[in-house]
Amino acid sequence: MKVNLSGNLYSSLTEYPKLFKKSFWGTHKLAPCEEKAGSVFRSGVCANRNKFVEENMITKSWKFSSKQLRKLLKKRLHGCCYIRHQEFYMDDHENLIHVFSKPEKDKESEHQEFLNRGYVLVPPLYSMRERSYMKKYEIETQKYM
Repeated sequence: MKVNLSGNLYSSLTEYPKLFKKSFWGTHKLAPCEEKAGSVFRSGVCANRNKFVEENMITKSWKFSSKQLRKLLKKRLHGCCYIRHQEFYMDDHENLIHVFSKPEKDKESEHQEFLNRGYVLVPPLYSMRERSYMKKYEIETQKYM
């Protein structure tokens, strides 16, 4: 049986599709089980993303990941850990907000290292089975857009 994945993108299930349509997460196509009202995906990840925008007063996002930003943050996380699913946002004070995820089964030492470097654990923004982290940086975000 073939599954039709030509429908909506993840970003379309949020209250902020314009912000998320440029993100790593938002470009993925929905599977039929994710589109259903009341699905774990909609009530979990999508709801968490709506709260993320509102609580952090997000105003902009970057199309995928900026190479300049990845390079800058790689220096700041030097020697720490591998991170995936990076996304970059700007809040209403023009702070950079760096978000990424890690599978929950990853090393506890890595989790602690992220916390030690100022990242906070936030409700899942990618999958209900992954930890999501966030950190605000006060840098000139306009340079990286």
